[in-house]
Amino acid sequence: MKKRNKVILVEDNFGEAQLTRIAFEDQQIPSEIIHCEDGEKFLAMLSRPDAPLNEINYILLDLNMPRIGGIEVLKKVGRHHFWCHLPIIVFTSSCHESDVLKCYELGAKAYVLKPIDFEQFQASVQAIDNLWGHWNTFPQLPAA
Repeated sequence: MKKRNKVILVEDNFGEAQLTRIAFEDQQIPSEIIHCEDGEKFLAMLSRPDAPLNEINYILLDLNMPRIGGIEVLKKVGRHHFWCHLPIIVFTSSCHESDVLKCYELGAKAYVLKPIDFEQFQASVQAIDNLWGHWNTFPQLPAA
């Protein structure tokens, strides 16, 4: 079985994507970050025959994005017989209770508010990776 070493970052804000990459580097998290600028590009990546489904540690999903937003991504992923097993962590600035509830109803594994303070941002990234990158056990997914 191949080692899981990929984190998919679905984030439309270039600055926040860079901040996430810097947090991974500063915390010495040895993952390859695959950045998808919106939900549409993320779903297209998952649909490819060579999609690295069994190499993905987790997905960091922003909610408010153009084209296909995070809620719609969760709906589409949840309906797919292979993708529904992928751990999606909503990583967003939206603190609306309705968003939190909807994301959990649609299968999000966690809902993490992006801290404004960079040290807290780094701590959040490290905590997410500690659980989903190191301690979590994954099912082996069949080829799509």
